[in-house]
Amino acid sequence: MIDVEEIQVEGAQAQVDGAQAQVVGARAQVEGAQAQVDGAQAQADGAAPAPKMRGRPKKEPTAPKAKYVKKKVRVQEAKPSQVQEAMSSSSDEMDLPSMEQAMLNYIVQRKHTARNARITQWKSFNFT
Repeated sequence: MIDVEEIQVEGAQAQVDGAQAQVVGARAQVEGAQAQVDGAQAQADGAAPAPKMRGRPKKEPTAPKAKYVKKKVRVQEAKPSQVQEAMSSSSDEMDLPSMEQAMLNYIVQRKHTARNARITQWKSFNFT
């Protein structure tokens, strides 16, 4: 015959085994959490906090642009015979003093034209 005490002992033993399994599981969780905390503290102690970002964020570097290359312009040089023919055919050759006089006349005329334009503009304001 089975005693009631034996049944109670077996039931109590089953409860103890279940409780021990829960304790083991809880210890594993605590150890895992402790390892995470230790890792976080090691990072906090060893590394300085990231500095605050100021100003406009930097753009990511892009591919370099192709540089502009100047194209060389070739000028066809006139043959000396053509230049001499053109100079000899012109009837109004200018020497250096007459060329200087023509340039001076052009500059003076330009100055007077600009002055007359300013006078006309100020007259249009009708200050009187």
